[in-house]
Amino acid sequence: MTNHALAGSLDPPSNEQPTIRSLRQILRMGPSQQHARLDRFFDGMTETDRPDLYHCFIQMNHRCHAVLEPLLADHRAFAAVAGANRRKDLLRELDVDMRRMALSPLEAIAYPLRQIGLPEAAGIAYVLDGSRLGARFIHRDFMARDLAREWPDISTAYLEAAAIADGFREQMVDLSATIVSTRHRARALAAASAAFTLFETAIAVLPSASRQGIVAS
Repeated sequence: MTNHALAGSLDPPSNEQPTIRSLRQILRMGPSQQHARLDRFFDGMTETDRPDLYHCFIQMNHRCHAVLEPLLADHRAFAAVAGANRRKDLLRELDVDMRRMALSPLEAIAYPLRQIGLPEAAGIAYVLDGSRLGARFIHRDFMARDLAREWPDISTAYLEAAAIADGFREQMVDLSATIVSTRHRARALAAASAAFTLFETAIAVLPSASRQGIVAS
């Protein structure tokens, strides 16, 4: 999370203007190692003969959405910028999956940042809503592999809801146009990193976490 990453200069030839990165690009680059660790943990999830890792996926998302979604629910500044883009809280669908599969909720943990201004809300939303893009691909894989038949007791309410277009790209464009200063973008980046850490600490207590390189922070 260096000043270079935030400023976005790519050291272009002297006859060109510096390339200024969008907020989404900054948020993608900053916590990329955290994101990679999460992806690695769930790698091959749909290729196994048991839904154990899928259960972990739902438990992780349920725990983190329960902590993070309330921070966005009544955030007036965030709603003013991003609310028109059809964003939906998917905690209800995660509750359905947890109940139908009789999964135990993971122990709650507080989000570490106390001040949740617009930059922090943007960082949190990037992690939550960006994860839905991944869930969309997982849902397609579920359909292609007919996992509802292979794993007859699973529930896919979250995946099905995540598969519906939600205006994520438009939301990030609007937020990028509003959150423009280096200081505010640094706050958004710190918030996104803290949200990723929340996901990491959630799966650190799940089976095989240590073998996948996930450790509690």
